[in-house]
Amino acid sequence: MAELLRQFKSGVMKVDEPTMRMMSEMGYTVRFRKDHPEIIAEEIQYKLIMPPWVYIACIENFVLHFDVRDRLHDIQQPTLVHTGDRDALVKWTYSEFLAKHIPHAKLVVVPKQNHGTIREVPETVVGELDTMVGLK
Repeated sequence: MAELLRQFKSGVMKVDEPTMRMMSEMGYTVRFRKDHPEIIAEEIQYKLIMPPWVYIACIENFVLHFDVRDRLHDIQQPTLVHTGDRDALVKWTYSEFLAKHIPHAKLVVVPKQNHGTIREVPETVVGELDTMVGLK
């Protein structure tokens, strides 16, 4: 994310339709993108609604100011950390770190999935949550 922020701030990357398309598509498998172009289009439009400086400020705030690692132990609710094994947006080590440092956390890595697991395979997320809360 820090590299992404640097590229936006330097002007190498622009907050425009092609860039937002690339970033949205990174989160999904080729098949999902082919089967659900409306979801990709919706994500792109959502990102383009805000002025570019707001989008960049959101990334900057996340990169520079959002660090709660020292407070993860305070989370006492059962927590599902869910990721795809091909996630190009959030490194596997981050998910592993969360699961290790949040008490009562469970890490689920979905094979052959990218960042958008909750949209691509919602049944996996729901199934895991059902198990966690005792519905299954």
